Amino acid sequence: MTTGRTDHPLWRDTPRTAPTPQLVPLSGDVTCDVAVVGAGLVGLTTALELARAGRSVVVLEARHVGAGTTGGSSAKVTLQQGTHLSSLAARHEPATVRLYVQACATGQQYVRDLCEATGATHDVLAAVTYATSPSGRAALADEAGVMAAAGIPGELLSSADLPFGTTGALRLADQLQVDPQAYLEVLVAQALAAGARVHVGTRVDRVGTGTPRELTCSTAQGRARVRAGHVVVATGSPVLDRGGFFARLEPQRSYCIAVRVPGERPAGMYLSADSPTRSIRPAGEDRVVVGGNGHPVGRAQDNAARVADLERWAAEHLGATEVTHRWAAQDYRTTDGLPFVGRLEPWSHDLWVATGFAKWGMTAGTAAALALAGALTERPAAWAASWDPWRGDAATQVPDTATFNAHVVQEGATGWFGALRDVAPDPAQVPEGGGVVGRAGLRPVGVSRVDGTVRTVSAVCPHLGGVLRWNDAEMSWDCPLHGSRFAADGARLEGPARCGLARLDTR
Repeated sequence: MTTGRTDHPLWRDTPRTAPTPQLVPLSGDVTCDVAVVGAGLVGLTTALELARAGRSVVVLEARHVGAGTTGGSSAKVTLQQGTHLSSLAARHEPATVRLYVQACATGQQYVRDLCEATGATHDVLAAVTYATSPSGRAALADEAGVMAAAGIPGELLSSADLPFGTTGALRLADQLQVDPQAYLEVLVAQALAAGARVHVGTRVDRVGTGTPRELTCSTAQGRARVRAGHVVVATGSPVLDRGGFFARLEPQRSYCIAVRVPGERPAGMYLSADSPTRSIRPAGEDRVVVGGNGHPVGRAQDNAARVADLERWAAEHLGATEVTHRWAAQDYRTTDGLPFVGRLEPWSHDLWVATGFAKWGMTAGTAAALALAGALTERPAAWAASWDPWRGDAATQVPDTATFNAHVVQEGATGWFGALRDVAPDPAQVPEGGGVVGRAGLRPVGVSRVDGTVRTVSAVCPHLGGVLRWNDAEMSWDCPLHGSRFAADGARLEGPARCGLARLDTR
């Protein structure tokens, strides 16, 4: 199978049928009703709904629209969510699961309606969870039971319509898939038309504690301030280090490839019930997007090998002949499986957050945005209370929170021990595409070589001091504690860290 090196999502190269909105960084100071931090699906949908409700809204995005989770999504807008519903049913009352389904159905309908109203590209396909083992088949039966109890008419089949052997399938007709970048651009255009302002290249460095909230921002041209009555943080892991969300979220990194498949391709959206995860969806005239091999951020030593494994699998099982794009995306799982949507702090009523969609953000993230907009316009969503970050059953999250943080403690100790054991390498010995952590004195440092350029940075995450690991698939430094990620030159990419890494090769 032939390959090229296009290490960004397929969606960035998809031809557009409508002009892409031209956006610029914030310049000067501005006052508004609501400041939204993050221009992904949640942030832009929230901004659109608030602008339609007559609120003055400013969206602030550190990089570009779609730079985060949404832009790297496989963008399945479906109520068939693998075995997620049965996982929720094991932890929550049936009424809570039904509210989750109601929320996702509302989110799905919102996406469908907006696509149909604007002519945005979308496909109506069946969503199928398939099994390749007896235990996977049993998991499908459990999921089918939970779906039926929640009012979803899934069809349990003896096999999936795939070019390899399966032991069963759970099919749900009339689901959606979209081009996520094109959909975000539709949201931007609609938000601008409704009166919102959207600024890219504008990083929020600080949010004050007064009323109104004052946001201090930085751009390539300098600094700017925003005064807002409310602030919505829609950045995956909250960039504000308040509320302890980093301790209640598990950051997950998953990989995707786009491959050419000549001839007949899978006709629906597929997801495996068995491990390792395999996600399949058609894209364009002759391509298929394959995803999977996820892991907690910073806790894999074989990132590039996981991508190569997807490529081998696509060639063997789907007949793929060429890899055109490779990328990864980050998502977050909460301690009890339900999203955290609502107040950032239990005592504040002007700071808001949405996160923890467990890879189902196209539906649940849209529902989260509708819930946030409803909270700010006194139109509460039916599912808002069950998704509140400070919901009354928080005590049930304690065991999983303890497990999350036990891994954090272990990773923290292991990282420091390894970093202080070895002296930092001679930069000349670091291979192309490689990164190595060692010590300079008692300081962990990271040395990398990308496209021939050698860089040395602090290997300590500025969030809570985790020792970073090199991601050889994405040429980044990743933190195994809470999922912060940094480019080879130390620039912050995502996660709870609020700044980049110190450069040690420019002094």
